[in-house]
Amino acid sequence: MVQIPSFQIAAPQVYNEHVLALGKDLVIRLQILLKLCGIHERNNVALVRPSERLVETLSIFHRTAAEVALRLSRDFLYIDEVRVRYDIETATSYNYLLEEMKRRRIGAVSFKGPVDAVTARTFGAVFTGIETTHPDPVYEIQKRLVAGNCFSVSVEAYDEPPEQPLDTIMDERKRAKRTYFRAISSLKGIVHALKEGQAVELRRVKRSVQSIIDVMLREEFSLLGLTTLKDYDEYLYIHCINVSIFALTLGKRLGLPKSHLTNLGVSSVFHDIGKVEIPHEIIDKPTEFTEEDWRQVKEHPSLGVKILSRIRGLNDLTMVSMVVSFEHHLRHDSRGYPSLRSRPEWDMHFFSRIVALADQYDAMTSSRVYQRVPFSPDKALSVMAERSGTHFEPALLKVFVNMVGIYPIGTLLLLDTNELALVFDTNPTPANANRPRVLVITDTSGNQIEARTADLTEIDPRTGRHKRSVAKVLDVHKYNINLAEYFI
Repeated sequence: MVQIPSFQIAAPQVYNEHVLALGKDLVIRLQILLKLCGIHERNNVALVRPSERLVETLSIFHRTAAEVALRLSRDFLYIDEVRVRYDIETATSYNYLLEEMKRRRIGAVSFKGPVDAVTARTFGAVFTGIETTHPDPVYEIQKRLVAGNCFSVSVEAYDEPPEQPLDTIMDERKRAKRTYFRAISSLKGIVHALKEGQAVELRRVKRSVQSIIDVMLREEFSLLGLTTLKDYDEYLYIHCINVSIFALTLGKRLGLPKSHLTNLGVSSVFHDIGKVEIPHEIIDKPTEFTEEDWRQVKEHPSLGVKILSRIRGLNDLTMVSMVVSFEHHLRHDSRGYPSLRSRPEWDMHFFSRIVALADQYDAMTSSRVYQRVPFSPDKALSVMAERSGTHFEPALLKVFVNMVGIYPIGTLLLLDTNELALVFDTNPTPANANRPRVLVITDTSGNQIEARTADLTEIDPRTGRHKRSVAKVLDVHKYNINLAEYFI
């Protein structure tokens, strides 16, 4: 069972948090009603309670506003300019509304108070009754609503926001790059100080994590692109920052507030800190580990706790970091390491469960002493899916896989145009999960070109078909492609 830590909301955030809480209810209740309207006639008794529950939520909104609008922009839903959180609870409803609104080319659904249950059911019947192949579904829906005396609900057409030009993308990438390498430098400084027995404070890492969060909240693909950097000689530092980025991105998808994201980010940076106490001749061993080598490596969670206990001024953040260091290899079924005496009773910290996913994914897709050939991103996700319920909490794993995507960032694709392309941004809409945004890096003859962006959802107006589709996933290592050239 996922246990979200309790949130403490500062006064200036109360309104947004109020809208977010109601927004979740609105998304869930609207989806339930629409789904049932697609099955039953509008007067069916099965629609009575769902329509009443939707009206209850709308009436709370209407106490402070005459109108509430659920708006669509790219792959997100908004209420009053506040983005509705995508989390485990709302995922199914969120995805349904995104897909169905896009299929009908609806950009917003507005409810003017008061709305009664009959009106809600009428809207549901009209919405689900329109053919998605209709040449102008928005006009037809609006016409049917008026004909049914449903004046308190209206719809607006959806205009896809323009794609970011490549120079804007490059500016974001530069900002992300500076943040990424400053975080690595900060971690190196702390590790050096710890090795020298110097007093260490968390403030420097905390500032780095907050900078990562600031970049991530603007857009996350530049940071996720940097996680494709895998430097064998700098593995520990890069791995820790990569894990922090994956953990923060997952935390963001789960709707954690910024204060909790900061704590998650710092604790994930230090998850493997215990490895600095493992002898270099083991960590950098060029041959396979012996049983004794593995025994020492498996001590790093406990060693991490001891190292973190030496940090100046123990506080809640330090304690959480110690817990995450200790637990991140325990596994969901508590059969990992360190070995526990009271295995069935152990309940891993929520942050530890997130870090376990991020740690495993980055480790599997990296070249290490005991894994010279890394897994491809899609293969790593496949292996992790097989470990659902044993190594990982199923609900969190599902959100993580959706976050990373069918074709994770850095995946090399052969397109049906015979071009090669690298995934640089996933498509969170389930119906288009197999159509990410890509960097095309060769022409149709296989000649390397200056990278240009392409959206695989783009339709050729002449044929009515997609301009490009994925033909095959390729192993980026076999093609000797340096991902750093494209993501750094």
